[in-house]
Amino acid sequence: GVLQAPPPRVLPSLPHERYAIIRFNALRADTPVAPLAPFVTAERPKAYSDTTMAEIMEVTIGNLEAGRGAWDAVQDRSSTARFDYDEWRRRAAAAGAARAAASARDEL
Repeated sequence: GVLQAPPPRVLPSLPHERYAIIRFNALRADTPVAPLAPFVTAERPKAYSDTTMAEIMEVTIGNLEAGRGAWDAVQDRSSTARFDYDEWRRRAAAAGAARAAASARDEL
């Protein structure tokens, strides 16, 4: 994108591990999150798929639970800045359908 996310600056100050979660404050769960029109051009297409605050938080918490952080030190950028929420939704829908089919087979 045009505006790069800065690297997190959470300094160890407590005797236990802690996480910093980047969050858009005061947004309802169903609030759309998408690139602003002035930042999307033919030369500079949008870098991430449209999503909602609820999806961002679900992915962020899932990444933390899986031991993945929010900053890619190798790429020196946010690991979720170019996350493909469309693909995530397709995978979640397929997993849900597979669970429903397995549950239906179990009921037979």
